[in-house]
Amino acid sequence: MSCRPNETVTRIPADHARLRGIATIYAYAAADLGRPPRSVDELLPIFEKASITDPDQTLTSTRDGQPFVIVWGVDVAGVYAGSAAPLAYERLGVDGRRLAITCGLRIKEVNESEFAVLSWPYGYQPEE
Repeated sequence: MSCRPNETVTRIPADHARLRGIATIYAYAAADLGRPPRSVDELLPIFEKASITDPDQTLTSTRDGQPFVIVWGVDVAGVYAGSAAPLAYERLGVDGRRLAITCGLRIKEVNESEFAVLSWPYGYQPEE
């Protein structure tokens, strides 16, 4: 199927696609484990099942070159399902702004003051 001249094709920014990939892998790992994952090692079997040969690429922001920070132990199928609680975010971001994906799969770009007041999962302290 090809694009017609009057069709608009929208490209998803690489980091948006990577954050969505992390959220998807996290949810599958939680389903396989019967509990939320606690480390990147618990995501690796899902990357393998998905035939993703370079998980580090998915797990790294192209904007700041750092691994995304993942909030471990979040029940994305239970208490936090569909919520605004961040599931993963950029460690540094760019120009004072970071990308984050919520448990409800919404991607946000926030400045540092907005970042500080996000609805974090209970007991979680974000990396500064």
